[in-house]
Amino acid sequence: MAKGQLVTNRIQQASKKIDFYEQELTTITEARDKIRVRFDELEREVKFASQEVAKVRNSYRQAKWAAKNLPSQAYVSRLRQGVLLNKRVLKDIDNELAFLTYAASVFHRDGLPSFVARMFYPKLNVALEWYSKEFTDSQIQVRFDVTDAGAKPEVINLKGGERLEDQSEGERRFASIVMCFALRDVARPCNVLILDEPGAGLDPANAKDFSRSLRTLRNKLGCVVLVTHNSHIEAELQSERTLTVVKRDGVSTVRKGA
Repeated sequence: MAKGQLVTNRIQQASKKIDFYEQELTTITEARDKIRVRFDELEREVKFASQEVAKVRNSYRQAKWAAKNLPSQAYVSRLRQGVLLNKRVLKDIDNELAFLTYAASVFHRDGLPSFVARMFYPKLNVALEWYSKEFTDSQIQVRFDVTDAGAKPEVINLKGGERLEDQSEGERRFASIVMCFALRDVARPCNVLILDEPGAGLDPANAKDFSRSLRTLRNKLGCVVLVTHNSHIEAELQSERTLTVVKRDGVSTVRKGA
């Protein structure tokens, strides 16, 4: 009976989760439909604003020509006032048109990912350049080239091959370290950083260089929790607070180190 009740409870919990996710899907679908309707409205507004701009510009050209060619001073003065007024109206319409065009590009069906990419990747490239200098003295660089088709990653090794496949395991590891630290910089701020085996694939010299760079970034990174089996990293960071995990007979025990 207890097993039967347990199965019944799990079925009920699964049913509730299914109902919840179906409601979430319905909400997302409705939000998507609203965005599409708003996009169609923006397209119509952009078209109307473009037509209005053409009308005002035509009136402006006519008034400007008349102001230069008609002899009556009073009439010319009135026309010039009309030109100034049309200039202000034209400026307001141009500003509105620019806003509507911008909004249409963002709320387009494929526009939001491109918009986010244009906002995100330039900041990421700045962070990548900074951490490349910190960890590799700019010898190994990572950057993203943003195009209409998306963002293309590129690894630049001043002393190695041109393609990602041409890099050694240690060079790839340093490229991934630079990438991870840069992503942390541009993502939501956090004062805790957890590194799990960052020394995998690094030779002794590179492991020591990584540890020294990590120590210089201590104030910038906040609390750093590093898990490693790399003896060279351990040696460089032995002055830091250390916890050693010993596993015997399937039981892990934590011991305080230096």
